[in-house]
Amino acid sequence: MSRWTFGPATGGVHAEVLNLGADLHALHAPDRDGASADVVLSPRDPAQLLGGARYFGATVGRYANRVARGELPLDGIVHRLEAQADGTTLHGAPCAPGPPPPAAAR
Repeated sequence: MSRWTFGPATGGVHAEVLNLGADLHALHAPDRDGASADVVLSPRDPAQLLGGARYFGATVGRYANRVARGELPLDGIVHRLEAQADGTTLHGAPCAPGPPPPAAAR
């Protein structure tokens, strides 16, 4: 599992993202007195996300909500998506949430 930090390491706002389905592991932001605090509820040890705390900070599915008939029209082309039994595609297909960790590149 990889951890990526976006933003300055000290001062200001910075985020920690894991390659475990693009989990937002931490978001550090200063309060009105300038003290930094993590405002995301997530276990300290990212390895715990592989167990019972799996959905803390998770980006659930590849897209939100339902796609009717599993058809996604985009730029004049209708893309067929894998659908559930009721004919809709919910939060990214039957395998979501919890996709395998994607490869990440800088």
